[in-house]
Amino acid sequence: MEEQSVQLQTKTDELLALNQKATAELREANPKLDKREETLKADITRQQQALADLNAQIDRVGKGLGFVFHAAKIHQLDRERFQILGRLQQLEEDLKKVRQDWKDLSTSTARNEADWRAQWRQKTAQLSQVRQQHDYLEQNTAAVAQHRATVYVLDNLKTLPTVVTQVRSN
Repeated sequence: MEEQSVQLQTKTDELLALNQKATAELREANPKLDKREETLKADITRQQQALADLNAQIDRVGKGLGFVFHAAKIHQLDRERFQILGRLQQLEEDLKKVRQDWKDLSTSTARNEADWRAQWRQKTAQLSQVRQQHDYLEQNTAAVAQHRATVYVLDNLKTLPTVVTQVRSN
């Protein structure tokens, strides 16, 4: 019973440690992912501004007959614009991934914590029951031993005792 108590206590301690570790990892990941998200949002803003500037520049250069006289310049600006659009798309995908990573991590951690909490409650209840049984046996050792011995003897009787047989004959 003592060994069972030690095993249950060890298991409850392990579950508590797992929960604390998961919470610590979530707390550690949060500022890193948040910083990455803010960096990506700032990069997206810069790229959007660069795109707006290029569009404005293309509009200025292409006014009137400017699109004829500045075709090479407009073509170069248009290539830059497509490069910026590609970078913007990649940054937005990266941002979406960072947000999904955070969502997955927090969902997984919450699910694991709920499972560990349920296991911890179960093991704690079992531990309490084992300790109660241990305390009861310590306080009532003689009575429990006598009861078990009597039950054992009665369960293992092959024939009725002679006293009982003589009483039946009369």
